[in-house]
Amino acid sequence: MLLDRYLHDSAQRHPDKLALVCGERRARYAEVEQGANALAHGLRALGLQRQQRVAVYFDNSVETVQGIFATLKAAGIFLVVNPQTKGNKLAFILNDCNARVLLTGLRNFEAVASDLAACAELHDVVLFDWDAKQPVPPAAAAWAAAGRRLHSMSGLLAQQPATLPVNRNISLDLASLIYTSGSTGLPKGVTLTHANMVAAATSITTYLGNEPDDIILSPLPLAFDYGLYQVLMAFRVGATVVLEKQCVYPYKYIELIVKGYVNGWATGVTGRAWIRENTEHLRTKEQLMRTDSYEVNLKRVFDEVKDLIREAVEFHLEGMRQHGDAIPSPSAQTEYITV
Repeated sequence: MLLDRYLHDSAQRHPDKLALVCGERRARYAEVEQGANALAHGLRALGLQRQQRVAVYFDNSVETVQGIFATLKAAGIFLVVNPQTKGNKLAFILNDCNARVLLTGLRNFEAVASDLAACAELHDVVLFDWDAKQPVPPAAAAWAAAGRRLHSMSGLLAQQPATLPVNRNISLDLASLIYTSGSTGLPKGVTLTHANMVAAATSITTYLGNEPDDIILSPLPLAFDYGLYQVLMAFRVGATVVLEKQCVYPYKYIELIVKGYVNGWATGVTGRAWIRENTEHLRTKEQLMRTDSYEVNLKRVFDEVKDLIREAVEFHLEGMRQHGDAIPSPSAQTEYITV
């Protein structure tokens, strides 16, 4: 099975169901599917060939998710790069994987355009938020002078159909590259096939018992594998993902859970520790005292999860000891909270 079937199949089953919530933006499965199909045709019109790389350098957004699935539908290989990545490291990553197309935003592009000049294989940049009828960005002049092409998303999609492209990939073909942040040196990439990612998403959704009624809160960057898998897993079962651009205001996430707007939260060890440490403070906040479910919800979160997580971590560490692997620090372990 190919990874891009997750979106297509869910769009066939639940075309009018919410797939993504990002700020004020709401996107249903049919909209995400049609946009990804059109962009896939657009990528092929730019000359993208099977198994060539497409980088997405943008915040958590509907456009980023469509860029991921469009690349897969076009038989390419996607990589999501954290938009906080500096220009020199971005250029290193794009050169390292021979990226052919970059999907990004205008501000992101202007900040790194001078660094991208060194990316020999990068021929096309597509801007999600720029209209070709608007003045040409200053950074585009040097880009065009070097024989590169700059496109607006709206212009690229104007003549493209929203029909499903023919995809001749097989499950053993690469689907994605995930790069480390490079905080201890140069970024390093991991290659993942369609089979790899389908197996992981299937295993986790089965373990968690994800269902179409799930509404999963994901403040983690899509450039981070655990953040990316929240979308993949949700799309596998036809669930909804609430994408946050960054994990800055934990109180906001607690309020979303308490009010019943979400029933799943993708977080890490530090996130769960934060909830525990701030339970008393949160309980006194006026907006949360108005609901009787607050204490019940949090108590149920920890009663149901704490033993399971501890056993899961101990099992994982024991397996690593048996194989002689290094034991990861607590910050390297991730958890999933359901309510």
